[in-house]
Amino acid sequence: MAERAFAVAGGLAALLVTQDASAFGPGPLDTVEIAARVGGGTTPVSGGPNALGFGLGVRGGASFSGFYGGVSFMDYLGSGQELPLPGGGTTHYSSSSILIGFEGGYEIPVSFVTLRPQVGIGSYTLNQTESESNSSSSVYFEPGVTALLTFGRWILGADANVLFLPWLSGSEPAFTAHGQLGFKF
Repeated sequence: MAERAFAVAGGLAALLVTQDASAFGPGPLDTVEIAARVGGGTTPVSGGPNALGFGLGVRGGASFSGFYGGVSFMDYLGSGQELPLPGGGTTHYSSSSILIGFEGGYEIPVSFVTLRPQVGIGSYTLNQTESESNSSSSVYFEPGVTALLTFGRWILGADANVLFLPWLSGSEPAFTAHGQLGFKF
């Protein structure tokens, strides 16, 4: 029993100790990180409810020699509104979005924070529901900047981005921002 308690205490202590050494041994790979994301965005499509709104997601990636590459998933819950029907009454119209893609950037250490200018590229899916559901897709481009604070192996961050949907009819640039909480290996 004492051995288990010692092992658990040692494992927890190891997580809280900051180390400069790479978990991957000698070589160009510096760290691997995973993080949960929560945030939102302005509407990318005019004339209807906001297809972004509040969103939840996850990202993961690796940094090597200052360069970062990773994957990202965001599920924006969107919003809805009641629309009047020609013969009277109303119908509910709603929009939501899913983004799945890749991101890349470069890490710039500034005092106690790491700034990461980056760009994301991937698949954007717009889901719309009125009397029936339909969806449309586009490639997305999302340039932005991420700021990360590191506490041992924990990371706390925030990002601000501009979302472009070049192949979605009626789209306009949207602003997105997220908070991040994650872990570095």
